[in-house]
Amino acid sequence: MKKGLILFAAIIVLIMVISCSTTGKTSQYSDEGFLPRITEITRTQKNLIYNYRNMYHPVVLKEQLPGNEGYPYTMWFFGWAFTDTNIGWPGCDITFVARGKDLYTWEVYSGNGTWDTTMNPEIWVPVIVAGETWYDNWHIGDSTVVKRDGVFYMMMSSQSSGPDMKYSWQDFSDIDGDLTCIVGAVSIDGINWTKSNGPVLVWEPEINKCWGWEHDLSQGWPKGFYGCYLRPSLMFDESINKWRMWHDYIDGELMSIGYAEADADADIMLSSSWQHMYKDDKPMYRDFPNPDVIKIGDRYYCTGDPYPVHHGANPAHFKGRAGWELRQMVFLVSDDGYTWREAGWIDSDSDTTANQVACLYHEDDTMYVFYATQKMGSYYLDKIRVIEIKKEVFEKW
Repeated sequence: MKKGLILFAAIIVLIMVISCSTTGKTSQYSDEGFLPRITEITRTQKNLIYNYRNMYHPVVLKEQLPGNEGYPYTMWFFGWAFTDTNIGWPGCDITFVARGKDLYTWEVYSGNGTWDTTMNPEIWVPVIVAGETWYDNWHIGDSTVVKRDGVFYMMMSSQSSGPDMKYSWQDFSDIDGDLTCIVGAVSIDGINWTKSNGPVLVWEPEINKCWGWEHDLSQGWPKGFYGCYLRPSLMFDESINKWRMWHDYIDGELMSIGYAEADADADIMLSSSWQHMYKDDKPMYRDFPNPDVIKIGDRYYCTGDPYPVHHGANPAHFKGRAGWELRQMVFLVSDDGYTWREAGWIDSDSDTTANQVACLYHEDDTMYVFYATQKMGSYYLDKIRVIEIKKEVFEKW
């Protein structure tokens, strides 16, 4: 287990390697000629979900779950509740759900219709855990959720053993390495889910082959490797009457954005329903891990957490920083969801090294950026918070 935990942490590292009321980091450096630092935001640094071990990717919908009157909002998030790898539950990363009276007050599901108001992760009960199949038996999370015609649809990252049912970090007789893919699930109530009967998106050559990085991460991604499908962002886009899914993956060198579409009446739990349009050595957008996409009006907005310097930010902002501090939230904007341009980046909160793995939500004239804060001196993400960006700001991007 210890070796597996070390490898899992290393994989995360490799993949992941304000005016209004704001208390974020300040900088004396100009952005003239560089990717702008977005500062016209409302940042309270209030902890929404906290006291847990390592959690992130908080996706929010304005959807009241059945029997939860007075709680119009729902959040799904995942990771480790109170022990590394969630000892006592199947697999490693697992998904939880919270209900909100508003966007700043949350209660976490604790089983049998109960909800925790005290932020005690020892009593939280997950709604998605690892299964026993070759494609979902270890890490399961990064949920993205859409409700359509009374049904909740979820897509999520999955890391598993592959068909030989041997984990590369546990058994060096493993012959097919590990598998990363995207799996789906459906639900009527947002709590009880039925998973897809196989991967929804997967790079086929990853299924039965060990590519080597599983045993030696120091070598980076091998030449010709186009797998590691993770971090889906699902949308039903009425303007084109299609399901759309953005995700990240290795484009042979960098973690970039891939993309697939499915017809409106398709069974999106089936891989055959999806046309994978951007993949392999033809990504939609390069060097942009952890994408999350939202549509507001006629425009599309995307956030991720790459190195802002790689996208034109002033390197002077990052003097004295190292490791995780070099990764921050970057924003893209698009008129069609295919072709993107950079809008700017947001620096981390004043009490953390990085804000990462964010999800976007929109209501009235405000874009809400739900994100996780990184614990000082660690890759653990220990609090979920939200930043507000007003329409008059993001419409200028």
